[in-house]
Amino acid sequence: MIRAEFLSPAERVELTGLARNGLVEHRLARRANALVLLDRGMNCAEVSLVFLLDDDTVRRWFRLYREGGIEGLSGFSYEGSACNLSIEQAFSITYQSRSGLVTLLHRLGMAHRKPQAVSQKLDVAKQKAFIEAYDTLLNGLPDDEAVMFADAASDPCRERMNIHGAIDLETGQTRMCEVVTVDAMSGIALLTSIEALYPAKRLIHVFPAIGSKKVVAGGVPSFDREWWVW
Repeated sequence: MIRAEFLSPAERVELTGLARNGLVEHRLARRANALVLLDRGMNCAEVSLVFLLDDDTVRRWFRLYREGGIEGLSGFSYEGSACNLSIEQAFSITYQSRSGLVTLLHRLGMAHRKPQAVSQKLDVAKQKAFIEAYDTLLNGLPDDEAVMFADAASDPCRERMNIHGAIDLETGQTRMCEVVTVDAMSGIALLTSIEALYPAKRLIHVFPAIGSKKVVAGGVPSFDREWWVW
């Protein structure tokens, strides 16, 4: 039995504010609302009917708040149970250290890579200008033109694989070339492949991941159209 008025005045104000705040995550607002109702005298069964839940869930929310406050109430992590397969018991092999796990990955032909931080200092003005320019381009795009975005990717594991590819975001059409090295020649090979994809297009706009330059048909003997690479 959860007695009424278990919240202090400050706790009551805080939880009521969370329940009423439209910017708070919906799950947290529901939990806060449920606790306020419990504090007002409703029992778990009555609160569960309001939120279309079972009363055990309401009791769990109450327990989370009593044990950890707002921080405990706002925890939404779902951790799985321990695996029933024990490598140590089944194969008498123990990987107790990071180096042991890295060694295992290498033996399986995999590689360990540390995650790299992505800078958050992006130029918002430049991003906005690009989006506006891209929208303007698409809105006025003639039938004899197309737009594609190009990038390259490499797989360092086992036999190294380099892929230079492009995608048309409007149609989903893609072109990919497996190359020895991602360089100017692979870029020419990709543009040739894109040209084959759109044989009737007069102009094809290709946006690369990095850099900007103009490539004219005269620079590549097999091209008979102008290519813009932004």
